[in-house]
Amino acid sequence: MYIEYLGIPGCGKTYWKNKYLEQLKMEGKPYLDVSRQKVMLLWLKVFYKFAERFLLKIPRYKKEILEYKDACIGCSHEPKYLPFSLDYCIKDIVLASLLHDIFAGKKHYVNDEGQLQRVVFLVVQYGVLLENLLPIYLKHRGDVKTIYVKTEVDRAFANIRKRNRHVCPMDELSDAELKAYETEFLECCEKIANKIKCNFDVKKK
Repeated sequence: MYIEYLGIPGCGKTYWKNKYLEQLKMEGKPYLDVSRQKVMLLWLKVFYKFAERFLLKIPRYKKEILEYKDACIGCSHEPKYLPFSLDYCIKDIVLASLLHDIFAGKKHYVNDEGQLQRVVFLVVQYGVLLENLLPIYLKHRGDVKTIYVKTEVDRAFANIRKRNRHVCPMDELSDAELKAYETEFLECCEKIANKIKCNFDVKKK
């Protein structure tokens, strides 16, 4: 099974992911953490690079990329908060779709920021209508369980400022920008939670 987490930055996705991995380990169940994090197995880093460069050129994924690009027609061409291009955001969504396909099976594959998280990022960054993206996402979703970690903006904001990492562009946003970013992210997550019911769980932190 492929398990991915959804939620605003700072809500505790990694916390819940690690708790779940601890549970699987105690139960003796096979698992693999495929989260794209700073500390990652070397082979997984190489796989991500290989997938981005070669596997996304497979016709099935090229078609999915085009579907997302069509859904973005008329949206802004300038990122609202973070310096990631529209092309990058779309390919990042389809890369997660590819991971779903590759890592489907008996083992538990866990990703603390999966495909749905990346769909929300695209909505917030470029003002793409969620209603245009969700049908494409659901079409290519596959056998995935999504866990939505729900929390308030103020709490998530405080968590980000407390960890004070300075490892990504989001960490450099002003307080006002970060709160606006978190608020838009939460609004989109809530819309999704009201629309997707299949294999969708909610945790509050």
